[in-house]
Amino acid sequence: MAEHFGIWRAKFGVEWNVLPVFNDEEVILRNKQLAEEVAAMG
Repeated sequence: MAEHFGIWRAKFGVEWNVLPVFNDEEVILRNKQLAEEVAAMG
C-alpha cells in the first residue's frame, strides 16, 4: 500500500497513517460472536 501512495508523498509530502477500524479485542469478540451464531445454526 505504501508503494501506491509513493507518488503522492513525493509530490505533496502527504503521509498516510492507516489505522485498523477494530482493535484486537473487538476482532476477537466479533469472531467469538460469529462462531457462537454459526454453532447455534447447527
